[in-house]
Amino acid sequence: TSGDQMATFTGRGNGQRLKAIILAGVQSSALVVLGVGLTSGFKSHNGERFSRFILSIVAIETVCFVAFLWLLGAPSVAASMVRRDSSLRQLDQLLDIKQGDSNVKEVHLLIDDEPSNDQVAQLQVTELSLRELLKYSKACCWILMITLIPSFLVGSWFTRVLTNWISLAQILFYVRIFSDFTGRLMTIVVPSKSTASLAWIATLRLVPVVLFFLNSRYPHSLSHDYADGFSILLVGIIAFLSGYLVTGCFQLAPQSMPWEFRPTNLSKQASVLTVAFSFAAVGGLVSSLILIAFDL
Repeated sequence: TSGDQMATFTGRGNGQRLKAIILAGVQSSALVVLGVGLTSGFKSHNGERFSRFILSIVAIETVCFVAFLWLLGAPSVAASMVRRDSSLRQLDQLLDIKQGDSNVKEVHLLIDDEPSNDQVAQLQVTELSLRELLKYSKACCWILMITLIPSFLVGSWFTRVLTNWISLAQILFYVRIFSDFTGRLMTIVVPSKSTASLAWIATLRLVPVVLFFLNSRYPHSLSHDYADGFSILLVGIIAFLSGYLVTGCFQLAPQSMPWEFRPTNLSKQASVLTVAFSFAAVGGLVSSLILIAFDL
């Protein structure tokens, strides 16, 4: 959440490209663990290979922490954070001047990521309530739910796929990670245009989700001798679209809010989207338990 909030006021254009990179970086962490596991030869909790694996992970974590500290001290990031803090101080001073005035105070500020550098936006100094934030963010929240509940449900089903290939669950897991990572980066190449287009993609994405469960339950009747390959293909499609849709929602959500409300409410909106993400994770887990309980 904090990384997405920082991207909002650090990058240009509400930090859309930076958000995509941050979200892709979070997803790619599993690929780093896979790479360390393969290079270290770690396959058990005993022996010298386990110690080598742990030391490698500690070294990578140390490098990431040092890189994060360096990023905080980078001139562009520091300048953006100072600009953000200065804007908030100006708003607080304005509110202190007229504490008894219940009307919305207005002040003119130049916003760096406006469509035109010559445009001056009228900023309403107001903190939106949770209901108002949900009003502006509900489309992206619904898309996240429609996208992520099936994603977590599919991910929890890897070990229940009917197959004779003992390593299929592991293959599906890393195919999912890599495809999701690729989908998040794709938002930089082909950025999302509107929440309506994301909603259509999220709805059509339910087709491969249904096919995955049919293929996992009746592998030979649906895809015959290519059931395992079909499962891998379906998981790749589902995860790629999941990464694209989730990142697109975080990128487009600020555009649903009027310009005058953005400087003081974008970080809170990012928190709302993260909560929707968490609810979707719980929804996927509960759906999986229900399917298992009824032996579906």
